[in-house]
Amino acid sequence: MQTTSEHKETWKTIILFLSILSVLSSICYYAILKLNPTSIYIGALMISPALASFITLKIRKRSISSLPWGLKSSKYLKLSYTTPLFYISIAYTLIWLFGFGNLLNKERVLKMEC
Repeated sequence: MQTTSEHKETWKTIILFLSILSVLSSICYYAILKLNPTSIYIGALMISPALASFITLKIRKRSISSLPWGLKSSKYLKLSYTTPLFYISIAYTLIWLFGFGNLLNKERVLKMEC
């Protein structure tokens, strides 16, 4: 059971993390919308949560090893790979069956050949 002070410290850490994440992702969103949109800005947006967590750990003077990482069962690891594949399979099958998309975009392939 957490004491009141531990509970407050937990909330301070969460608020700090969310604040840092908001700043980092705002910078990335600005770059995506206002600057020359390239994949580097999207990549930066994708790693913003990891960077925010590392910065939060540094500010709170905690080590990375203090995080409760680890799998208790390989079942969750298998599900983490198969679940997205399942959703993607359903989506692509429906898109192809109902004619909303093709396996190959002929115009794009022809454009790449030139």
